[in-house]
Amino acid sequence: MLNTLKVDALSKANQDYKKQLDQCLNELMTSSKNTLTQKPYRNSIYQRNALGARSQTLRNNFPSLCEQLTTEDCTALFHCYSLHYPSKHWDLNLYGNQLSWFIAQQHKGPKANYYNWAELASITAIEYAITQLYYSGLDYKHDEQTNIEKKTTIELDFSSLDYFSALTLETLKIIQQKHKLLHIKIYNYRGGNNNQQSKKDRYSKFQLQQHDFTIELRSIDTPDETA
Repeated sequence: MLNTLKVDALSKANQDYKKQLDQCLNELMTSSKNTLTQKPYRNSIYQRNALGARSQTLRNNFPSLCEQLTTEDCTALFHCYSLHYPSKHWDLNLYGNQLSWFIAQQHKGPKANYYNWAELASITAIEYAITQLYYSGLDYKHDEQTNIEKKTTIELDFSSLDYFSALTLETLKIIQQKHKLLHIKIYNYRGGNNNQQSKKDRYSKFQLQQHDFTIELRSIDTPDETA
């Protein structure tokens, strides 16, 4: 089933979400060691284990994102997300469907100038699409709360999303290094293959498609030229 990523599918922009996001941004300013000792998780072994399992799943599903962050920032971000977004799907492997939007909103947080959050949000969206396709062999039912369903093809369009950015081929290859099943194809821009693309080219529209045990990532737009 073809799926186009849209703002309304990523964002849960209501008052409750904003309060949670503001709290997460504040927690990011403290060490993850301190936040792990705060309520409501300090008194329950089960809750601490659940929080740890969700954070570890994020590390497994988003290795390219982790590589771009310091260990401390990655730990704090994943802890904040795990704390306020418990898994609503029975398969924990599919956890993190709102993480790209959460990352995009860090541009107005206390570490706004530390990273290119728009680029990291796009990387995160691609990594979650890979996760969805990897597990698409299972018969997932569409759930409006989790926005998860069985997929064989996913389209992403970052040009229509606020606080997301186009990506260079170099960045796409970083993602490929972390996901060995991913094959990248940039079609017919300079009349040839990936190696003929310019480092200045940036791509914002992608199609990811599952092929047996591999996932193909291809550009479906003409890249923007940057100075």
